[in-house]
Amino acid sequence: VLWRLERDGRVSWVYGTVHVGRADWIYPGPTVLAALVESSTVALELDITDPGVAQALTQLPPGVANQPLSASQRRHSSSDP
Repeated sequence: VLWRLERDGRVSWVYGTVHVGRADWIYPGPTVLAALVESSTVALELDITDPGVAQALTQLPPGVANQPLSASQRRHSSSDP
């Protein structure tokens, strides 16, 4: 499910996934891909205690930021709708 949120001239997308289903559901469709391409920041919820996730994070390609949200981003993400 993909939600589009707007407030004070800012647009945010919230993408919720279900971890069951068919194999062809693994890859995002054109609407989700367009939202990702148009985004300046993509925040992911990951289980960094999972050894596979931790290993993948060490192998990010050049140019991919691997950093926590800034204070401003945290403030916007926790604002009341």
